[in-house]
Amino acid sequence: DIRHNIMFIPTRYLKGDQLDNFATRYSLLTESKDNMVENSKVQDPDLLFLDQFNNVLRSSKYQLLLDQDDIVKLHTSIKSNLLTILAGLSGTGKSRIIRAYAEALGIDKNSENRFKFISVKPSWQDDSDLLGFADTISNNYRPSDTGLVDTLIDAKKNSDQIYLIVLDEMNLSRIEYYFSQFLSVLERDSDERYLTLYSDYLEARLYNSSTYHARIMIPENVRFIGTMNIDESTFELSDKLIDRANIIELNTVPFYEIENMKLENLKQKQEEKNWHKFPVSLLNHSAHDIKLSTTQLNFLWELHEALNHELPNIGVSWRNVKFIEKFLNRLPSNYFKKIDEAFDWQVSERILTKLRGTDTMLSNLISYNEKDHKLNGKIIEILDKYADLSQFEVSRKVLQVKVRELVVNGYAR
Repeated sequence: DIRHNIMFIPTRYLKGDQLDNFATRYSLLTESKDNMVENSKVQDPDLLFLDQFNNVLRSSKYQLLLDQDDIVKLHTSIKSNLLTILAGLSGTGKSRIIRAYAEALGIDKNSENRFKFISVKPSWQDDSDLLGFADTISNNYRPSDTGLVDTLIDAKKNSDQIYLIVLDEMNLSRIEYYFSQFLSVLERDSDERYLTLYSDYLEARLYNSSTYHARIMIPENVRFIGTMNIDESTFELSDKLIDRANIIELNTVPFYEIENMKLENLKQKQEEKNWHKFPVSLLNHSAHDIKLSTTQLNFLWELHEALNHELPNIGVSWRNVKFIEKFLNRLPSNYFKKIDEAFDWQVSERILTKLRGTDTMLSNLISYNEKDHKLNGKIIEILDKYADLSQFEVSRKVLQVKVRELVVNGYAR
């Protein structure tokens, strides 16, 4: 195998009989570039974390096999959104995946308060079930036994560390009831995200008000993650919630592939020198400087008009546009060439999740032609029109599922 390399040498080196010197400098420069590429991999916190996350997932403790794109989706969503929701069938390991994510961050048993796992109860009716209440008889604030308030206070004191708050099976109760304050607060700027625990005029009366102030902040180093089953025992999500959350439905990896997994002892991995504990700077790391193109904005606008024409209360909001752009910028550096696919992910997760209703409501937007065995409708026409932007493979699969639901159930969830 012979490789032909052409090297252009400035004449000053030839005239000055400095060819050997030039060759040495060229060699050093080439080695330097190779080292820069290698160092960039080492220094990129996203790539470091994803490698560690994969090690945790495939360890003997968790034995979880996930699609690599789903792993990237989850991590990028947590970085770019205050609220990420994992949705899917019961028993797919959603809760274990989040526990593995926390362990990959370096959150261990000695820092349990940084990972607060809250099981939602069907009886929850308002935010006092999640936060607590002011007891005016004993003049004390009674925080909920979920421990959420204490976790938020602790997070404010340790702003350099990542805190994860998990709401397990969050749609067992109506989210708009117990999470109502959060839905209003999550869209605000980081210095304005205050929850009201009780009225200001009570603060002087309560004995423990120095610990539990009337208002409490949701700091920038906190992320909420929800798990959600989709079945008849749970409640539908409101448009208000869907508009503020990134909803990820995990792909199912063939069960037989677990035979190829090389399981390693996680405790031994954590004792190695190359095991990392990631600070809050991981959440803010951005490998790209992407602005949505005119074509992408035109696509989103046409999609908004199509949705809004058929479903007047549904569309693509400015919030959606802003978070799609933020998501693309927070992708790992090695996903730069897959921006078109990532854009498709966001269309399916942030916009098509709003597409719900009966066949009469949705038939103009999506339908199925039994003769041609093809999807039809305004949304399909828009996806086809912007095929150069993305193949929209994930979005088309989502629409196929919704069409099947319309045929079988008469209603798309």
